[in-house]
Amino acid sequence: MIGSYPQVELRIPGKDGTISVTTNKEIDRLLSGTEMSGSRKQAKGELLARRRAWKAADAQIGYTLAYKAETEMVDTEATLVEALWSTPAQSIAGVTAKLHSVIETQDPGACLTEAPWPELRLILADLLRIDASASTM
Repeated sequence: MIGSYPQVELRIPGKDGTISVTTNKEIDRLLSGTEMSGSRKQAKGELLARRRAWKAADAQIGYTLAYKAETEMVDTEATLVEALWSTPAQSIAGVTAKLHSVIETQDPGACLTEAPWPELRLILADLLRIDASASTM
């Protein structure tokens, strides 16, 4: 919507190209001295305007709220995975659940094709088949 994260490009006297900065502190450090006060003020104004545009876009699309929810979900998932992995399995279904959890957390989407991932997926399929067979007996 507004491009990249709020930043400004600074031209530093005596240096080629530009430097991207995201804080007033960086602006103060890179454009120090009284002779750079105008450039410093302009850069801070641009950064402030870009931060305001970022916040307005964030309010419109809900990025910060979505990011917070995702972070909380990741933390909850990590807590639950740790609880699952540290709880002793008491059945084939329990072992299967633990193996499935390892595969899904370490290779979501089953993209990894090098050992041991294909083999672990085959073992998981075997455990599911064995458990299903035992359940029908």
